[in-house]
Amino acid sequence: MNNIIEESAATATEYIQVVPLDDLPLNRAKQFEVAGIAIILCRVGDAVFALDAICSHALKPLNGGRVRGGALMCPHHGAKFDLATGAQSAPAVRSIGVHPVRVRNDMVEVAIAGKAAA
Repeated sequence: MNNIIEESAATATEYIQVVPLDDLPLNRAKQFEVAGIAIILCRVGDAVFALDAICSHALKPLNGGRVRGGALMCPHHGAKFDLATGAQSAPAVRSIGVHPVRVRNDMVEVAIAGKAAA
């Protein structure tokens, strides 16, 4: 599944510019604040994924976690979250939220439910 997409202007979803694509390192997690929400962006090959930035196990930040095998690993206790779905592995108790991502004019943009671009 490739999350880097170019969408038409007809979409009703509001995307917010976050970072130039070239500023996202490959196979690493980097935290940003988007519309007041802490998110993690992960770039894997040509795909970019956006997930909530807090682990559901101990409510610790996921920033600095490893990206491997299509998952983000919590740097505190090793829980893994699927990049595409947010589904968890132990010791996490719940999946985490994922957010739509697109790249436009080499800028990574993220949509946060209920938040409009400023």
